[in-house]
Amino acid sequence: MKKTLLKATVFSVFLVGFIMPQGFKVDDTLNVVILQKVRVPEIPLVLSAITKVNSLSAEILNSSGASIQKLTDELKYQKPSSAEVVSKVAQQQGRGVTVQTYFEPTFKEPGKYYLKFGINVTGEANKALVVDKYYLINVTYPTIAAPVSIRNSYFFSENPAFSFAVNEYTNQDKYSFKIFDGGSVVEQGVGSFVNLSKILNDPQNVGKVFKVEGYYNNDKMTYIDPTSNSTQSASWEFTVQKPGLGDFCGWAVLSDKEAENEVPWYISVDNQAARQFLFGYFGNTENGFVFAAPKFNQLRVTSEPDNFVQSVSQAKRGLFPVVEIVVNPAFLDAMDFGEDQEIRLTIQFTTQFGEKVVKKYRANVIK
Repeated sequence: MKKTLLKATVFSVFLVGFIMPQGFKVDDTLNVVILQKVRVPEIPLVLSAITKVNSLSAEILNSSGASIQKLTDELKYQKPSSAEVVSKVAQQQGRGVTVQTYFEPTFKEPGKYYLKFGINVTGEANKALVVDKYYLINVTYPTIAAPVSIRNSYFFSENPAFSFAVNEYTNQDKYSFKIFDGGSVVEQGVGSFVNLSKILNDPQNVGKVFKVEGYYNNDKMTYIDPTSNSTQSASWEFTVQKPGLGDFCGWAVLSDKEAENEVPWYISVDNQAARQFLFGYFGNTENGFVFAAPKFNQLRVTSEPDNFVQSVSQAKRGLFPVVEIVVNPAFLDAMDFGEDQEIRLTIQFTTQFGEKVVKKYRANVIK
């Protein structure tokens, strides 16, 4: 009996010893980041020789010590439970048990906080032991694991990807992202890895502005960039641009100024390359260039004289889509060997971007 009373007395003094007359004494300091569950205390609090748990509660205090949030039992870990304590004490004929406990709050804003842990238990001497324990919690933003390399604009057909993972958040399943077109979500996914290929390979997205937002536990993320030591939001905007259209052929470009068309440009249409017109979209980037193949919608080819072209077909030469003309044999038969005839061609089509293309060429065709 004396041992039991002594144990209870020591436990009571141990608990009451944390209370300071000037206010409260901090039992431990934790440095954590926002949006992450924090175990307080880090090592579970151990209560010995307990016969009854009257209450274990916690609340968050601001830097001035004012209460701003009471924590629910859903955030509390306690083993054994209050009911199990009563059952085990009865089985042990009144002897107390050891209880482990902690809380797991989450902080959404950086700052200085305190967690007040209220303990109200009964020891083996059947005396209620009541004490408050305090923990200082310094909350900061997480640090990005690697710089986010995303440009303000991309060309159609690029395939960029990036990660917004931070050092402190290790559970990839809790990361998520959304891509917005205005106020509408056009793509979303789980994880910190974002691939923009689907957005950038849809011709309907050319000219649009998109926003990517990163989340953790469904909360929008903010992080520290270690390079600049600045705080940044996990939000990025980019536009989708159409590369410039270029063409390659053996013909000269027909100028709007007739004086520039006076110098002859001789070709032989016996050469297949002279009958082919190659087109491509090109754009220069920081790391090279991009290429996209245009589509020939509503393709039309006309010539002066109008009986020069017999038919037109579409083909492919390497990566390049090709407009190929078939020359009217009757036109060539009417020419003498060594004779040349000035020809003017107009090629018209509409691309997948809705761009209407009109290209005009000239050449002196030799037989």
